[in-house]
Amino acid sequence: MTFQRPYRPSGRSVWLGKDLVRTDDWIVRLSPATLEEIDVAVRRLRGRNAYDTPVAREEFPLATMADELARMRREIATGRGFFVFRGLDRDRYSDNELGLIFRGFGAHFGHELTQSAFGDRLGDIRDISDILVTAASGAAISRAASRPRTPTRAGKSASSPCSA
Repeated sequence: MTFQRPYRPSGRSVWLGKDLVRTDDWIVRLSPATLEEIDVAVRRLRGRNAYDTPVAREEFPLATMADELARMRREIATGRGFFVFRGLDRDRYSDNELGLIFRGFGAHFGHELTQSAFGDRLGDIRDISDILVTAASGAAISRAASRPRTPTRAGKSASSPCSA
């Protein structure tokens, strides 16, 4: 039997956190014009539940950063695989509006895919250790009752898998 070396991926899609601190080309600072464009889109979508109807690209135009979005789509598909947006003041928006903004940006990167067996399109990351402790102590909780229904600021993070 001959020894076969394990496959070692390489290229821009392989990175370590220590490498990322040397550069900030993965951080996108939203311009005042883009922030205004986001505000206009949020006002247009006001009243829509972020968990219901998808936000279409046409409903959330980001013309001020169209070239950058095209570059970002290529980088996500063939490079590092992510970007971080900076400059959005989350305290200016309700949790629902933040969900609409998230889905609006997502519309520019691909088609929404479900994130769970429940068919969720928008997910939350939150600390549920108190729920787990309650459940472990014998208190009964239903899975549906423990599922979050609004975007949260506590986790400050969410994901929306898309297919290009």
